[in-house]
Amino acid sequence: MLPLVEDRLGRGPYILKPREMGMGFAVQKIDTFQQLSSAIDMVAQAGVGYLVQPYLPHTADTRVYLVEGEIIAALHRSTGAGAYMTNVSQGGVGSVVRGWDDVEEQCLRIATSLQAACLSVDWLLTDSGPVLDEWSTGFGSFPDQEPAVGDAFFSWVRSQLG
Repeated sequence: MLPLVEDRLGRGPYILKPREMGMGFAVQKIDTFQQLSSAIDMVAQAGVGYLVQPYLPHTADTRVYLVEGEIIAALHRSTGAGAYMTNVSQGGVGSVVRGWDDVEEQCLRIATSLQAACLSVDWLLTDSGPVLDEWSTGFGSFPDQEPAVGDAFFSWVRSQLG
């Protein structure tokens, strides 16, 4: 696997993140190919699947929350001093934003293509513009700044329980 990573992503830096966790837990920034090799040796022992992504310099991201084809809210998250993660649970700072029309349109297309009733989509905010980072069909948390997200999600859950 490592030769493929080096071939496709170069020699670093990378982000190594677990596939089945959320809220920034166990996410590592890896600076070199040698560090990546060692980190993979360690995480392989845990039996948890990990993703390797190229590290893209950014100072913030936007998480867009969708429920049943409707955008409920977007949360702008910025890094803390000296940090690389924007997750609020890991020290990032979040605030509700509006007016991300180009990103919101893409989010609606992603949700439609996945046939996802509930979806959160993260966009890294880079010097080149927004870059799709990840999406999740489960909401790991609800922003305190925007209670409408939790309200919409639990309303959808109640509708499914009949």
